[in-house]
Amino acid sequence: MNIVQLLTWLDDKGIQVDRRGDRLLVRSPHGSVDDEVRSLLREHKAALLAEIDRGGADAPASAGQQQLWLIDQVEGGGHAYNATAVLRVKGPVDDAALDAAFTELVQRNEVFRTSLVLRAGELRQRVRPAGPVTVDRVDLEGLPGDTAETRIRQIADTSARTPFDLADDVLVRATRIRTGNGDTVLVVTLHHVAGDGLSMALLHAEIAELYDAAVSGREPELPPQPGQYRDYACRRRQSATDDRERPGDGEPADQFWVRYLDGAPSTVMPLDRPRPAKRTFAGDCVRFRLDTELVARLRDLASGRATTLFVVLLAVLGDLLGRHGGQEDVVIATPVVDRPERRFEKMIGYFLNTVAIRCDLSGEPGFGALVDRVRDSTLAALAHASTPFEEVVRAVGASRGGTHSPVYQVMFALQTGQPSRPFLSGNEVEEIPYDPPTAKHDLTIMLDEDGDGLLGRLEYSTDVLDRETACLLADHLVTLAHALVADPSRPLATIPLATDVERTRLAEREDALSLRIVDSEGARVPLGVVGRLVLDDGVFPGRQLARHARWRPRGGVEVLDDTPTQPGLNAFGAPGTSAAHAGPDAPATPATSTLVAAIWADVIGRTPAGDEDFFALGGTSMALMQVNWELRRRAGVEVPIAELLAAPTVSGMAGTVAQHQERTGREGHTSRWTRTELPLRGPGHLFNVAALSPTQMWAAGVRETPGSAEGTRSVVLRWNGESWHEVPHPELEKVFGVAVAPSGAVWLSGRRGLLCFEGTQFRRVGGDAPQYDCASITRIGDGLWTMVRPDDTPGAQTYVAAGGEDGRWRRLPLPLPPRATTRFGCLAGTSDRDVWAAVVVDGDDAARESWLAHWDGERWQEVVPPPLGRAEVEIMRVVPRGPDDVWVLGARLTAEGRVSVMVRWDGHEWTEPTLPAGHRGRINSLTAAGDGTLWAVGGGQGDAGVVLRSNDGCHWEPDVAPSSVLLGDIVPFPDGDGLIVGGAADDGLALFRREGVA
Repeated sequence: MNIVQLLTWLDDKGIQVDRRGDRLLVRSPHGSVDDEVRSLLREHKAALLAEIDRGGADAPASAGQQQLWLIDQVEGGGHAYNATAVLRVKGPVDDAALDAAFTELVQRNEVFRTSLVLRAGELRQRVRPAGPVTVDRVDLEGLPGDTAETRIRQIADTSARTPFDLADDVLVRATRIRTGNGDTVLVVTLHHVAGDGLSMALLHAEIAELYDAAVSGREPELPPQPGQYRDYACRRRQSATDDRERPGDGEPADQFWVRYLDGAPSTVMPLDRPRPAKRTFAGDCVRFRLDTELVARLRDLASGRATTLFVVLLAVLGDLLGRHGGQEDVVIATPVVDRPERRFEKMIGYFLNTVAIRCDLSGEPGFGALVDRVRDSTLAALAHASTPFEEVVRAVGASRGGTHSPVYQVMFALQTGQPSRPFLSGNEVEEIPYDPPTAKHDLTIMLDEDGDGLLGRLEYSTDVLDRETACLLADHLVTLAHALVADPSRPLATIPLATDVERTRLAEREDALSLRIVDSEGARVPLGVVGRLVLDDGVFPGRQLARHARWRPRGGVEVLDDTPTQPGLNAFGAPGTSAAHAGPDAPATPATSTLVAAIWADVIGRTPAGDEDFFALGGTSMALMQVNWELRRRAGVEVPIAELLAAPTVSGMAGTVAQHQERTGREGHTSRWTRTELPLRGPGHLFNVAALSPTQMWAAGVRETPGSAEGTRSVVLRWNGESWHEVPHPELEKVFGVAVAPSGAVWLSGRRGLLCFEGTQFRRVGGDAPQYDCASITRIGDGLWTMVRPDDTPGAQTYVAAGGEDGRWRRLPLPLPPRATTRFGCLAGTSDRDVWAAVVVDGDDAARESWLAHWDGERWQEVVPPPLGRAEVEIMRVVPRGPDDVWVLGARLTAEGRVSVMVRWDGHEWTEPTLPAGHRGRINSLTAAGDGTLWAVGGGQGDAGVVLRSNDGCHWEPDVAPSSVLLGDIVPFPDGDGLIVGGAADDGLALFRREGVA
């Protein structure tokens, strides 16, 4: 069993591995780690650690993989991103050698056997073991030539339209077709999630060499792999912070894209029919050509304007779309190659990002001026080209729905350089032109250099456009390019698009209907172009009938007033309307609807009023993933994202959930914990909670700010009896504790010292109070005590500072190993002669230990509870409830990960209460409810939040926990029957309350 096979085997058992220093940490379901697993973990420890270091155990998906996965899962259009090549080989092909070549290709390139799986709301990639690959075989030797060519096209179409399962399939497939003339046709299809345009060329080259080696019985002469695609994904994840910031002025990338796309049109041109409720991704293609002379003139124009051929062609396309749509602002997307290091240049994988570019057509500029505008706009967009497109979608508040792409509907790509001509063991290979019956967008215009100029492919969606419209656009693009380079200074509006043949057709229509469609200057516009509709019947010459209209290529007039992006009418019928979302007709209980509404509020920060649309409220496709995760966590159902997309209202989603609950028969009891509405949300936790009265409670913690310079910031919330609100305060970076002084003042401890709240605001505590890294502030007797690590120097002395509101503090050095590095600590006591301190340290060998000490008013004395020991232990909290009732909470560190632990001092001996077998994660806090019942909570470090309950303190049972990943302080609700606990849910900051404890 190799290392990848071992990781897959462990994953199938639900076992995950991670690194902690030189140790292997294992997370697993109870009972899954048996003697066989332990033996394999010990035997392969070094290899597993090495594989974890390179991200192989469970690597993050790249931004490109995430985008394509969303299209596959949310929009059902994964097959549109199949890339299919049809190759004719002059001569016979060795089937066994071809199988061997594809088998070695998949073995050599992990990206072809990578699963994309959703884990805790995050998309991850997992590499599966390699296995044999068999090329499908079809024989057409008995068919006549024309019939065989038709069958080849059908086979290619089937391969192009058949979706890959991104969680399970090998992401490349091939079919060998033997024809009657002795030649062979190969149909090769890969999913873009495993390869881009360059990758297809690299694939052809590798297959050629691997096939030749198999035929010759020799070793392939291919360079060693410089890495695998997951290395790129990890590299991009590590540099995400730098990629979000614009070099020079430091403008965050999301802010740039919000500004850059502010006010941009949602669509660029009218459609021939309403969009269906869900895209089919069915498409067709029109081919055209820009000849060598025209391309040379376009290059000369680009050189004269200090720009590139790409920018000039983009300006031509922008002008064309602006005319057809009657708009002065057009957004066009383009794929940008992102291979940031040389080692990725010859690697197969998806190294593209989508960049949206705006074309400003306002003011009737000349073409030269338009090129300058497009050049500047392109440079601004490309300066932020590393921002993943899904982040742009979220930043601008667009939604990924089932009807069209967000932000843009037209894609443009230019490929320069001559394509290579591969050979297969001496046989010449010719690529047969093939256009798949699919379309990714409304329009995709691709131009490829081929020695005779530029070969163009206009791919269009047959859901919304007719072939006549697509042909017209291609003809107008070529005509416009010739006219623009002929006189770049001429105002764009005066440059004609129509050919002589088209002018004749226009005259026939105008004469028959006594109608004309004209531009702002009164000049006739060609078919498909938007202009003013005027009557020309000799009685009311020039009378305007509509502000926006066009001649439809198939015939008739389409009026577009007030609905310029939707098809209107022939002659003067009623305008068409867009299709609405339709959800399942399923019963939903009020409780389910309330749950869905609460999840929406948590995820998108807005509570729906009635049956509003999720996307209309600001929801995005990534937010829908979070909703899906929360439904699984809170309602216990697995709902396909596509079904949620089809029902984007509270009632629709609640009905969908009800259907799945009924289907699966899941009726398990639910948690009695409710999540509290907070004034802010996002990554982070509210670990520390203090409850003074029903009208005064405090919660504090850390809020993560990805992409910012500081990374984290402290956050403080206060309850005033009606709601929680955020309290401004001097920055602590991290909050470690909250306490109430004898005067009633609230104190906070954190990475940057101490804060005190006296009446209206927090102030930083000065004088001789500790100024750095104060942990576990607590009131003990009539004073305040805090644990202090004065700086980040390894071995720096950690001490306890006792003092308080009078400003005088004394240091009490702790008896720790001199070279130990303090990680964190806790402090608690019942009086100034009964104080407990616990410190988690890393020693010289990076081994983790916990030191427990007791202060008797004179000195510290180390205490080592026999059931706990010192090594491989993390003490998270000491809870002294009296001299004969002291609890130590935390976790043991084992090969399987953290195992929850409690030990108790009863005045005579230390004992270890019975916890649920194999319970995972740290125990972080303990309290007693009003009826004397003990409650403990924990979680964190990847383990789900846990709640334990005990009547006698000896035997603990699990209680239904709130949906969370971390639970911190648990305290009784003041003057009430309930508990409140702080921590983090899957989406970050969270507080939970439980009523009816007694």
